[in-house]
Amino acid sequence: MYFSISHPLPLQLRITVKGPEALFELMRIALCGWDVHRVDANSEPLIEIVDEGKLSVVTSSFRSARAHSDLINTLNDTLIALAYCVRDLKPHSMLLHAAALKSSNGISVYFGPRKSGKSRYVAEQCLNGAVCIGDDLMLYCKKSRLFEALGLPVRLRRPIPSSILGKIDASRILVGHSTCYLTEHVFSLMPAGQRFQPDRLFQLQPEYRIRALPMAKLGQFLDQSIIQ
Repeated sequence: MYFSISHPLPLQLRITVKGPEALFELMRIALCGWDVHRVDANSEPLIEIVDEGKLSVVTSSFRSARAHSDLINTLNDTLIALAYCVRDLKPHSMLLHAAALKSSNGISVYFGPRKSGKSRYVAEQCLNGAVCIGDDLMLYCKKSRLFEALGLPVRLRRPIPSSILGKIDASRILVGHSTCYLTEHVFSLMPAGQRFQPDRLFQLQPEYRIRALPMAKLGQFLDQSIIQ
């Protein structure tokens, strides 16, 4: 089937996807601030889920590293592909590997390599009332110097830490073989398209240590976090 992921303002984007109906239903649940609806098959897809016994996600700038039999892993790659498509359709935008939260202390952006604990830290802070802007991916516009939320859910690797699992409604989690997603039905998420400037910067280090960064180092960490 074909379905469209659209956002009239401020993103002004429409991205057509060709994929299984089960994935369409998952995208409707997972995304925050996007309109996901069926479209006619004559639309040209920007994202295609190829079924060759297992499912692979393909766009002009991203292809799944592996084919999947697990639908949640396919959802994961589809959300990444969506982020690439948004970046490609928005002039002056960069895709960043970073996290951000909005709390009573303002907006904080967190930099750190893969497996540094960004998603777990975001989930723990959301349990305390923070709003997730992004746990792994977000946009940055070089022209406006503003960050932008993509409306993606929090992703955690399994098993979910008991400190998190014991405080949420497990029936609302999208559970896969190796990963799971915590949507806006579990945590507060910032909708796609909302732009912001951070009040504070942090770096996540091994063993979940957090180091405050001066705002003067923003450019340096942006350069290190760009996804090509």
